[in-house]
Amino acid sequence: MSVYKNILDAIKSQLQTYVTLTGVNGTDSIRDEAIVIRTPRYNSDSRSHEWYASEETPGILIIPGRRVRRPPGEGNNCQDDVHYPVMIQIVDRSQQRYDEDKVASWLLWHENIAKYFNHNNLRNAVFDTSGYVNRVTLPDHDFDDPQRFLLHDLCVSYLFLDVVSREPRNSNGLV
Repeated sequence: MSVYKNILDAIKSQLQTYVTLTGVNGTDSIRDEAIVIRTPRYNSDSRSHEWYASEETPGILIIPGRRVRRPPGEGNNCQDDVHYPVMIQIVDRSQQRYDEDKVASWLLWHENIAKYFNHNNLRNAVFDTSGYVNRVTLPDHDFDDPQRFLLHDLCVSYLFLDVVSREPRNSNGLV
């Protein structure tokens, strides 16, 4: 299995296990089944209304980025630091006007996710011999680029994670 897929699975599992996603003052909470990994949509021409309508709300979409980075100055002689961008989108819909409790829930969920993942190592997640998560940070800039991510129509809040995995180099050049 790929390191990227393992990272996405670990984020999903840890959102379900360690992050409080309860609604404020009786508003709906985010259920475990509503935390899903989705493929990225890069431009508005690729929108599928069925895809957008099928999301359980409130919910969380975990979306991998398009470009993985391997900065040459990071890592060591035997390992590379590989940066995997991940976008987390909180999605919700309502037939009524958004009230203060609903907005308070979105803000609380966003804060809880940010507090949990910033400077985290995904609980020392190790992926066989393919690498381990060295750190997770919330970048101080947005990857808000239509070439990388497209916000879901139901998105009410989003944040980005920069997940750094330390991965061994293969000394004989085989992948």
